[in-house]
Amino acid sequence: MVSLVGKLRRKLMVLTSFLMILWLASGLLLTWSHYFDDLSVGGQRHLALYLTVGPGNRNLTTHHRHHDRNYEVDIEDVIIYNRVPKCASTSMRLVMKALSKVNKYNIHSSRIYSQESLNDTGQKLFVEQIKSLRRPLLFVRHIFFVDFTRHNFTQPTYINMIRDPLERLISDYYFKRYNVGYLFPMSSEDRDRKYTDCVQDNYTECVGDSPKGYFRIIPYFCGQDPYCFIPSDRSLVQAKQNVENHFLVVGVIDYVREFLEVLEKVAPRYFRSAPLVYEIGGDRYKHMARTKKKDQLSSRTVEIMKTKLRHDYDFYRFIRNRFINQYKALFDIRLS
Repeated sequence: MVSLVGKLRRKLMVLTSFLMILWLASGLLLTWSHYFDDLSVGGQRHLALYLTVGPGNRNLTTHHRHHDRNYEVDIEDVIIYNRVPKCASTSMRLVMKALSKVNKYNIHSSRIYSQESLNDTGQKLFVEQIKSLRRPLLFVRHIFFVDFTRHNFTQPTYINMIRDPLERLISDYYFKRYNVGYLFPMSSEDRDRKYTDCVQDNYTECVGDSPKGYFRIIPYFCGQDPYCFIPSDRSLVQAKQNVENHFLVVGVIDYVREFLEVLEKVAPRYFRSAPLVYEIGGDRYKHMARTKKKDQLSSRTVEIMKTKLRHDYDFYRFIRNRFINQYKALFDIRLS
């Protein structure tokens, strides 16, 4: 009986080793295929594509390579993922960390989670930090958009992802209260308060018109100016302009895999094999930091918050349509 178990164990070890070698070989073949493909066109890496998905957006040019379009974008050697909370950002950060080993770039994931707005001195220090880090660099942090040109430095490329504004608020509200490892300090009374009660009793956390309240998405794209922290047409317009001028891709969490497919297409230096890494990671990537408990909202609460969030929903529709058009331009597939 012992010898039989030993034989089975040895066979299992051989099979495991064979599968590991096969997996590594497939990765090498993928890398080599891209390497030789680059050599076949003189090693040219930076090929311009700026997607035209609306008035005022960057112009689109394409480069044909053996009758196949190459959509790689000519970007600087810094990408900033100024991740919006509760928009699959933990999952994306893990995917990007895994890709940094495969695609040989440097990733810096900031441990600063709550300092999203910066005064002028803070912005200068942030710019200096980016300047000091090794290239090629992918920098990850919860931070509102920073205009580097105000501080005499080349503007990096930004990427991000958002979701339905009210769904994001609900997820964030309960995440702080019930997800072990991420619990925010608060009284038991505050922790047990349902979101509906928080809204209808006018608690600032839920109905305050600032980034400390419900106005959370637009400042990540509008920037560090005080007007960006207030719901208004001005902050909305500025956020849209910054997306058109400085954000390579902004996805929505309904299309996470498609977000990675677009990134792989336009920035392969960083995101080659991103969809594959995401799928292989399975639940480890797809359910990271998922909010474990949510209560059903009353129809009155939904009505109140959607009225307050009208600028956020305008921005969300803009981003969703932009991404759908971007995907259509790249893959000739219309997302529903």
